[in-house]
Amino acid sequence: MIFVLRLIFAAATAGLALYSLFTDNYGLMPWMLLSMSFLLLTMGIDEYLKGRKVFGVFSLLAFVLYVSLDGFILS
Repeated sequence: MIFVLRLIFAAATAGLALYSLFTDNYGLMPWMLLSMSFLLLTMGIDEYLKGRKVFGVFSLLAFVLYVSLDGFILS
């Protein structure tokens, strides 16, 4: 289940990034960053469940830092 979510978020991130790159339309950039943060979250959970706790914790910390920084920027 988590592997499928990783694939979905990776495809969404890559698709939005390529769309922004080719069309010079950067209005979808917050959505790309949001899908990338969910990708980090699912990667962190998956790695933590596999027993690679260091990489899992770093991915979860990157997710938390993005969410907190995004909250400061938008508010």
